[in-house]
Amino acid sequence: MIAARKADRSAAIGRLNTAEQLTGLIGHDANHAWTAFGPTNVRIHRASCFAELGDPYAVLNVATEVDVNALPDGLNGRRSRMHLDLAWAQTQARNDMEAVLHLQQAEKVAPEVLRYDRIARGLVRELLRRARRPRPALGTMATRAGILS
Repeated sequence: MIAARKADRSAAIGRLNTAEQLTGLIGHDANHAWTAFGPTNVRIHRASCFAELGDPYAVLNVATEVDVNALPDGLNGRRSRMHLDLAWAQTQARNDMEAVLHLQQAEKVAPEVLRYDRIARGLVRELLRRARRPRPALGTMATRAGILS
């Protein structure tokens, strides 16, 4: 993630590839000492790196390989992050209804995300700005997020 935030795509992908190779040694998703290390979490990080790099179509492509239900119990933040990255990617691709659906899923697994996550709130604002007439689901979400009263 640090390499992606520095816009170093090559380093980010190289580190993710190394992490993915290491998951082969474990062979399954685990949460030993709250590391959440395993193939699913590495794929979620891959999607997040592509989001940081501003590549929505790469996020959508990686998402086809992610089953957030494979994560061990208690990792709702990781599940929520995947849905937020997908909401961002769908917003960038101008698939607004899909973006709303992913924001709803993110909120379902981590209810605090709409009110406190900067990215989630920004996405809701962007979707509201673009909507000619916001659908009820988006308006309700914006109210829960504290964006609309």
